[in-house]
Amino acid sequence: DVPVLLTHSGEGRTPALSRFMNEGSWGTAQPYEPYLRQSYWTSVATGTYPGAHGVKAHWGWNLPWLEDTLRLMPWTPQGSRLILPWSLARRVTPPPASVPALWERMRISGVTTEVIGWPGFWEAWSGVTDVEFGATPVGLDDGLHSALRTALDGFPNESRDVWSAINRDQARVARAIQSLGAGTASLWVHLRGLAETRELLEPLKPRHTGEREVVELLMELLDNQLGRLLVAAPPDALIVLISPYGLSPPSSYERLRRLVGIGDDWRTSGDKCWDGVLMILGRGVVSGRQYQDIPLTDVVPTACYLLGLPLAQYMEGSVVIEAVDTEYLSTNPLVVDP
Repeated sequence: DVPVLLTHSGEGRTPALSRFMNEGSWGTAQPYEPYLRQSYWTSVATGTYPGAHGVKAHWGWNLPWLEDTLRLMPWTPQGSRLILPWSLARRVTPPPASVPALWERMRISGVTTEVIGWPGFWEAWSGVTDVEFGATPVGLDDGLHSALRTALDGFPNESRDVWSAINRDQARVARAIQSLGAGTASLWVHLRGLAETRELLEPLKPRHTGEREVVELLMELLDNQLGRLLVAAPPDALIVLISPYGLSPPSSYERLRRLVGIGDDWRTSGDKCWDGVLMILGRGVVSGRQYQDIPLTDVVPTACYLLGLPLAQYMEGSVVIEAVDTEYLSTNPLVVDP
């Protein structure tokens, strides 16, 4: 999110993010309520809101008189079950998204595509895969590895989860670089190490210097991963970096819920989150321009336009015109598939 990006960027520690900000266009991405991780990433990939793609919660509900699984938004404190017949409703994995992701359209069009670890609920044939990762981080710089180990020594209860998140992301980046080297033209990769670390060790007070050091090192690691991907990508590639929403300290209501045992158990809260970030770099993108409050549904239409692909009528977003170069706008008319 923007507060963390502006706090920890600069001073030569995040050159890849600085390149996005200087050579590309960037700004805030506006989340929608409720703050549901799987739903957000589905909106990013499809260009639609939950009402269209159907991913409304981390679970669905089966009722004996309904043939299909019920999709409900979890508006109540205990989820949608409070408005269902308690003894008859059964919580299950929700149905997959009912709208195709952009990578599915590209793959059908013959574009070599790989999707690594993208969150959401997708059909088996959608092609979302993940990687195997071990105890040792893949390709982690020795100096950064040593600094992280030292910083995490003070948090024995959380360090195992943090290292697991780091190892997974490192393995995903290695797989992504291998795919680009093999000629993959459409690559989607999800990195969650920074977010998972902040859920465990978000520095909420000035005295949380140890937690702050860990977060700064995770920012440095994320920038290193982005830099490796930038080097591996073709010179004329379109690169979109999206964080759907940020994290914030628990609200008063969330603190009260935790006090009675029904709230979250992490240091940050989903009750009220910072805006996310959208960064775009590549051919046809204005350098150094900043924008505000971009809906998550605008990501796919903007990518389609900059790639010269037609938009689909079911997409509920629009092209982020502020990010597009005026010369590209004048020579590339917008096309919409019926």
